[in-house]
Amino acid sequence: MKYIYQNPNWPCFYWNNDSILPILLKIKQLQGEIIGKMKMVDFASQNQAMLTSVTQTILTSSEIEGEKLNLEQVRSSISRKLGLDTAGDINIPRDIDGIVEATLDAMKNYFCYFGE
Repeated sequence: MKYIYQNPNWPCFYWNNDSILPILLKIKQLQGEIIGKMKMVDFASQNQAMLTSVTQTILTSSEIEGEKLNLEQVRSSISRKLGLDTAGDINIPRDIDGIVEATLDAMKNYFCYFGE
């Protein structure tokens, strides 16, 4: 099984809080460590890490939905929307631009919906 929706009990599945809570706490700790380390690197490196992370998120999310997106088009769209230098003038389809825009909006406004 690769994706959660492939679970035979989807969407009615259950988990054991006692077994999952330590894992989630460890993830939260590691997330804090990454954030701390990112604050110590230069702005260009932070932008590169953000670009790589968002690109991977979009490609993986689309793959779950059964769509294989072009890496360079996604990366270029993200770069443009974040105001980063782009390598070359790549033609970006509207659907990819829309996916990138929606993802960046969700990331930017996450705390508006779910708090900190």
